Amino acid sequence: MLGLNVSIRNDALKLIRDAIDAGTGPGKLKFYAGPRPETGGSATTLLGTVTCSDPCAPDPAAGVLTFSAFAEDPGAPASGVCSWARFTDGNDNFVTDCSVGKKFTENGNTTADSAVITNLPSTAKIDVGMAASRPGIPEGTTVLSVDSVSQVTLSNNATATASGVSIAFEGEGDILLNDNNISSGGPVRVSSGSITDGNA
Repeated sequence: MLGLNVSIRNDALKLIRDAIDAGTGPGKLKFYAGPRPETGGSATTLLGTVTCSDPCAPDPAAGVLTFSAFAEDPGAPASGVCSWARFTDGNDNFVTDCSVGKKFTENGNTTADSAVITNLPSTAKIDVGMAASRPGIPEGTTVLSVDSVSQVTLSNNATATASGVSIAFEGEGDILLNDNNISSGGPVRVSSGSITDGNA
C-alpha cells in the first residue's frame, strides 16, 4: 500500500472536488439502501438526494476534503436504511462512491467514575462502537453496549456528574447523517461530510 505525502493526497482530492463541481449545475450526493456495488456499479434503491454547494468544498487540507453545506432533500422517494452514497456532477455523471455513518446528539446523565449513561430519551440510533464525546467523557470513548431504551455503557468512565447534558454520538463514514433510517416523504439531511484520500 502506497504512503503518499500530503501534497499529493491534497492534489488527488482536488481532482475529486473539481469532478463533483463539473457540469451545468451543482453536484449531487445520492443515498442508497442495499449492498454497495463495485465502484461506479449499478445503483441499488435510491433513498434521497441532497444538493452540494457550488463549489462543493474549499481546497483540501492535511489530506482531507471537507464539504460545504448540502441542501436537504425535502421528500425522500423511498424508505430504508442508508448503507452507502454516490457523488455525481452537475450533469449526473458518476464521480465517487463513499461510506455513510451517523452523527447526532442525545441528552443524558453522566456519573463520575461510571461508564453508564442513563436517562437518554432513546437509544434507537445508537450502535455499539460509536464514538461518544462531551466534556467529562474521556477522548477516544466508544459505546460498549446498548443496555436498554434509555441507557448505554461506554468504554471509559465519565469524569464528571451531570444531568441532561448533550452527548455527541458518531459512527464511521465519509458522510454522516443524523439518522440513516430514511422514511419515504421525510427529509434527508447531512450532518457533515469529508473524504480522506484513500478511503472513498
